Amino acid sequence: MIGGQPDPIQYDAGAAMVREARVENIFRYAHVFPRCVSMLSSGAIDVKSCDHTQL
Repeated sequence: MIGGQPDPIQYDAGAAMVREARVENIFRYAHVFPRCVSMLSSGAIDVKSCDHTQL
């Protein structure tokens, strides 16, 4: 997760564990953008499954 949330969010740790998901919290954005672009372009991040309702 990049950025801050004004309110608490729900996180299903059990579902994340089953999918072997890795969550990384980053306080600052330094050197993160190129890595994110690379992950998006390689398909490592499935954008279609992201929840965009909060944007």
